[in-house]
Amino acid sequence: MYNIVYTSNAGHTMEYANLLALELGGEAYSLKEAKKKLKKKSEVIYLTWIFAGRPKKLKKALKRYKCLAVATVGMTLNKIDQDEIKYKYKLNCPLYYLPGGMDVKKLKGIYKSIAQSVYDKMLIKAKNEKDFSDDEKIVAQAIINGTNYVSREHLEPILRYFNNIKK
Repeated sequence: MYNIVYTSNAGHTMEYANLLALELGGEAYSLKEAKKKLKKKSEVIYLTWIFAGRPKKLKKALKRYKCLAVATVGMTLNKIDQDEIKYKYKLNCPLYYLPGGMDVKKLKGIYKSIAQSVYDKMLIKAKNEKDFSDDEKIVAQAIINGTNYVSREHLEPILRYFNNIKK
């Protein structure tokens, strides 16, 4: 049984945390809930969303818990290079990327304003969406229509890793 601790803004990371807890027979807690329910240095799997290439509250989780694995959740299907994250945070555990999605309507706080601002700047840069690069089209469509890539299939590498540990 594994405790899953997560930080989520629009809900994609929370969805993955709940799926992972179900698959591994553990409990999923938001970082705030975990602080009340788990002891310091408890073993956890930490899931967090990425904003501007930075995993949210990873330092806080690493300081409080023993992370058996970390998964970052981004807005695209494209796997991002995580070597910088592994190096910067001195991770001594597996690091995974999970495609989450984007839903501006569900974003909270300043992140909602930033997403709209990014889209507005993209429109100014390009006369219309036909002038967008492929990456810009993905971001624009995610902002306009929302996306959700959360799927059990994306958890397979993590599940394989932890199922192999049990053996």
